[in-house]
Amino acid sequence: MTKILFSFLVTLFAVTANAQINKGSVLLGGDVGFGDHKNSSNYSSNTYNTGSISLSIGKAIKENKVVGISLGFSSAKQVYNPITAGYDTTSQKTNRYNIGFFYRDYKKLAKDFYFFGQANAVYSYSNQAYDYNINKLNSYKVVENGGAVSIAPGIAYKVFKKMFVELSLNNLVYASYSASNTTYDATDKKLKGHDFSIGTAFSNNTFLNNVGVGFRFIL
Repeated sequence: MTKILFSFLVTLFAVTANAQINKGSVLLGGDVGFGDHKNSSNYSSNTYNTGSISLSIGKAIKENKVVGISLGFSSAKQVYNPITAGYDTTSQKTNRYNIGFFYRDYKKLAKDFYFFGQANAVYSYSNQAYDYNINKLNSYKVVENGGAVSIAPGIAYKVFKKMFVELSLNNLVYASYSASNTTYDATDKKLKGHDFSIGTAFSNNTFLNNVGVGFRFIL
């Protein structure tokens, strides 16, 4: 299934036609993302919810080609509920703030339908809280700073002369780096760490978490 979806996206990206976004046009818009995942076993019941919103503004440097900046916020919550008595319930809450730059290229597929590919470079700041229901002394907080680059393809439909509605895959391919500081609530003990990762939107069953719905206005 993954290979079929990837081949479909690559084929769309190869389509060539003119999208009517003229040089000098301003592109203003935003995206909303969402995700909801639940699973259970004989030992636990787990839930994961996430949502995101971003705003962007760009300018067409050539016909169909746009560069710009973006601002974003995302929030996620994961809860682990053990079924076996005596085991601790834990929750993880994350808030993330982003600022980035992007380059977007539009290709026309059919009347009022367009494919686009977008390259992103983003700086992010996040704070995470890990809470334990029983062993509260084990709770801790993490602050992260880092950056990422990614490719985000999508489909746009022109609902009005100056407005597009979009469906995008926000992290088709990505690479990220972050540095973290962890503080334990009970002791104020601090730890430092760093992380580097490369992945795709199909990794670890997170496909739906990377689907975004957005809009764009051409000014």
